[in-house]
Amino acid sequence: MLTKFQVKNFKKFNDNLVFDLSKKEDYDFNEEVIRNNNINFTLIYGSNGSGKSNLGLAIFDILFHITDYPMPQELYENYLYGNGVLDDKAEFIYNFLFDNDNIEYRYVKKDNYSLIEEEFKINGKTKISMNREKKDSYFDIPEGNTLNMDGFFETNLSLIKYILKNSIIKTVELDKFFQFINKMNWLRSLQKNNYMGYLLDDNSIVGTILGINEIEKLDISLYEKEKKYNENLKKLENFLIEGGIKLDLIQLERDGQRNIYIKFESPNKLERFIKLWSIISSGTLALLVFYIFYIRIEKNSLLFIDEFDAFYHYKLTKFIIKKLKEKKNVQVILTTHSTNLMDNELLRPDCYFILKDNKIKSFPELTDKELREEHNIEKLFKSGVFDD
Repeated sequence: MLTKFQVKNFKKFNDNLVFDLSKKEDYDFNEEVIRNNNINFTLIYGSNGSGKSNLGLAIFDILFHITDYPMPQELYENYLYGNGVLDDKAEFIYNFLFDNDNIEYRYVKKDNYSLIEEEFKINGKTKISMNREKKDSYFDIPEGNTLNMDGFFETNLSLIKYILKNSIIKTVELDKFFQFINKMNWLRSLQKNNYMGYLLDDNSIVGTILGINEIEKLDISLYEKEKKYNENLKKLENFLIEGGIKLDLIQLERDGQRNIYIKFESPNKLERFIKLWSIISSGTLALLVFYIFYIRIEKNSLLFIDEFDAFYHYKLTKFIIKKLKEKKNVQVILTTHSTNLMDNELLRPDCYFILKDNKIKSFPELTDKELREEHNIEKLFKSGVFDD
């Protein structure tokens, strides 16, 4: 899991921003949001323009030189702070905990493609390092003994990824690092539904919900396939009902294309079917996008949802947090403006962070006041207790 993240000179962050998830407090309630003594579920607040979205983009920058996932170019424009006015490099430092091992990964970039430096540490000891400008590399892992470095420094490749592509991985900690990065997901449902990271099994919402790709590969009868489609649809219906949305859904194949419809009964008792996507609200659409990530969330290592509740009723936001809390092996980071979620029945004070003036701190770090379970932390927030 991610225990600490630092970034400097990226987009809005000119000074070193430190997001520390290892500073848990000794609360004895909502302990399911803590894993391995680190905070596993986080809500981030901040005024418009404070950098909440940029923090997510900074954390997920690692994907685009470690994995083969495509970079959404429009999200990573203006990469350096002030387009490089103050400096010409951005620095990223990640700390992870895998079992009992502490991993630190640091890298420096000139822009979103030009990787200059890398360093990979296991329990404080440097195991891999690279400086492209100095054409220098260092290995203290068995994979480095047979690695051919000819021409490497003339590329923009990550040395870590180069090892992955050209070696049989024997270093357990390095393999766990790769597995975690490859299973990270970022999601946003604002102007359009964006996501980065671990790829969906199907590019369409309908296909993912119904499991079309998986079911069509099965060597079973048409009757059995229809049964599985209906079972998956029923799971969606139950999820929506839990969230307070009751729809009479049916899945059908028409003209060779399978889709989900809402079933209506007209006054003359005739049934009518209308495509779900043609009449649902923005909020329900956002919930369906969330659902396709939720049904495969066990495959994730870290899920970051930017403005996760932008289209939701306040009761629905609490429902989503409760559903995500059930998935204890997945680390969750959400950004929001909804103060009604500041609730000790839902989470705990050390799960709430405020991003302001290039600093991000949890509620306990922002006050000398002892925060207890019976406190109304939303009221404390509104009264200025956490104003740093």
